[in-house]
Amino acid sequence: MIYTRLKTANRHAYSDGRFKSFMTIKKLGIVALSFSLLLSANIYSDTKIMDLEVLYSKEKSGIRYYNKGKFEDAFNELSLPAKVGLKSSQYYLAFMYLKGQYVPQSIEEGMGWLSVANEIEVDEWRLLYNSLYSRLTDEQKQKVDLKVTQYIERYGMKTQKIRCQNRAKLGSRKKEVYCDKRTGATTPLFE
Repeated sequence: MIYTRLKTANRHAYSDGRFKSFMTIKKLGIVALSFSLLLSANIYSDTKIMDLEVLYSKEKSGIRYYNKGKFEDAFNELSLPAKVGLKSSQYYLAFMYLKGQYVPQSIEEGMGWLSVANEIEVDEWRLLYNSLYSRLTDEQKQKVDLKVTQYIERYGMKTQKIRCQNRAKLGSRKKEVYCDKRTGATTPLFE
């Protein structure tokens, strides 16, 4: 008896067209939702994290290029890891800007990268930063301070959701800078 009533109710819904228009609206809603998810995925794709192993590989090859004097290749390899927060990449980019190696020489850019690299407080990096900063004019210090604030907001550990530390290399007393990100953490990429 109940089954017969339901079957009859469905037949009536089909016959007056309300059920068809409901299904059409439902399909349109699903299509619109799918489309918006697709768009948001494309917009959000700029913030996806690359595999840290890929970033570390780019960083190592960038450092090798730097040491060989191939500054254009070094810049191309180090830029993304630096923007994602890897501290050694930031440190090498700082030198490239300070010395004008492949990039236009810029105290502000160089000090910006050096300051954000120094978030983990490597003694050698901190001493270098302080030494360079103390030689700047008041006008240069203002420009550097502004750049430092911008770079820490863009490429710093908090924004990039990265943890870095200066730790002893496995089986050695030599220190190395190591960074990692939380699994699934997405962060913005800035130009």
